[in-house]
Amino acid sequence: MANESPWGSFSEYTRLNPYLRPYGENGEIQKRLDNFEGVGGESSYLNPMYNTTFNSKDQSKNFTVRELFRVEYNPTNELRFEGAFNLSKSVGHRDIFRPAQHTLFDNVTDPTLRGDYRRSQSEAVSWGIDLTGSWNKQLKDHYLTANARMSVLENNSETYGNYVTGFPNDNMDNLLFGKKYNEKVTGDERTTRSIGWVAAGGYSYKYKYSFDFNIRLDGSSQFGKK
Repeated sequence: MANESPWGSFSEYTRLNPYLRPYGENGEIQKRLDNFEGVGGESSYLNPMYNTTFNSKDQSKNFTVRELFRVEYNPTNELRFEGAFNLSKSVGHRDIFRPAQHTLFDNVTDPTLRGDYRRSQSEAVSWGIDLTGSWNKQLKDHYLTANARMSVLENNSETYGNYVTGFPNDNMDNLLFGKKYNEKVTGDERTTRSIGWVAAGGYSYKYKYSFDFNIRLDGSSQFGKK
């Protein structure tokens, strides 16, 4: 489980002037840092620290299970084959709650839009197969090696969520307490696949002089066409 800080992002503070006072005369955190009268009228600077004075949340939970199976076969002393299969599944969700007191809704007058709750859920499944073959041979002062590998990988993920507004009280930190539901559920689904081959070889004479080469070829559904 991960909890984001209620103090906001660092970039919010970098946009403020350093001489503005975040605290009032009695040491309380002010909602507005200062008000200015200009040509275009009155303007105010909202204090991002004020959002720590009430209940809000931005937390995420994730659970992942992984399984790895590996087998090895050596028909001779010079030849070896390996095979591996891995499978993982993860589920998680994220909750973001900001009540009506949040500075984000300072200029919002509609009570059904003041305060929001965003909940998203995700699920992902991935699997992969690796097949490897290696060969090495020593003939007096000559040493030869060869390796080949093939990898296949697939990832499937799905994310969906809902957005609710209208939370007048910071104690109403549950999705069910909202006044206005977004009728459209947002979501995203994607599947990616990839396959790759690697071949390598080497030659060494008395372990002093050596020559190596390798070839790699990859293909993926994420690669665009030229």
